[in-house]
Amino acid sequence: MSFVNEKLKLENIRSALIRQEDTIVFDFLERAQFPVNEKVYKKGSEGCLNLQHTDKSFLEYLLHEEEKLYSLVRRYASPEEYPFTSDLPEPILPDFKKPFPLHKNEVNVNNEIFNYYVKEILPKICTKGNDSDNFGSTAVCDIRCLQSLSRRIHYGKFVAEAKFLTNPEKYKKLIEARDSEGIVNEIVDPVQEGRVLKRLHYKALTYGRDSADPSKPTDKINADTVVSIYKEYVIPMTKKVEVDYLLNRLKD
Repeated sequence: MSFVNEKLKLENIRSALIRQEDTIVFDFLERAQFPVNEKVYKKGSEGCLNLQHTDKSFLEYLLHEEEKLYSLVRRYASPEEYPFTSDLPEPILPDFKKPFPLHKNEVNVNNEIFNYYVKEILPKICTKGNDSDNFGSTAVCDIRCLQSLSRRIHYGKFVAEAKFLTNPEKYKKLIEARDSEGIVNEIVDPVQEGRVLKRLHYKALTYGRDSADPSKPTDKINADTVVSIYKEYVIPMTKKVEVDYLLNRLKD
């Protein structure tokens, strides 16, 4: 079977999404060990940067510097990875030899993910306060969380492409009619979503337990909170990516 066909098999896509759940839960657990550290996200004199004449927060600055390095090694040439920042250098490695499994598109919701993460997710998984000794560690954990969320949400493109290929004529009609609601009805699987949330709750509860006493959950992170983040944001935003991708699927 070809590389593209393997990448677009629904069972392989589901396996990838299940692995990404593990990554997100562990990344949240790592971030939850530090307080919110609001200064990491403030700009100018309200922030924590020693640099002068910057209009970026510490997190924005570090994220851009890291993505410049990743861009050099063609991370963002992969269909699974999308940058949060712009003005990135061209890769120093040659193009991938394997074919691109998705239709070429410009769908990138990382700006929305970044804002939601800072404003909504952090207050739910972290305690209040500022710990200046851990501003660096905080931002490093933030970047891991943002990348894992971005990968999970944009992976909806693989779901959308796989479902499009199962019935191209049906989807073409919906796309040409710009029928977003009809597309959502075709791609949504409520039963599967229920399984995801149940599995996620189990993982968050299990990974958050104290290994010294497995019967007692720690206060690192609340399993219901992780489920609510998925239910209220990750899944709806993934659907948005899927719909936006399909609405542009017929473009050259």
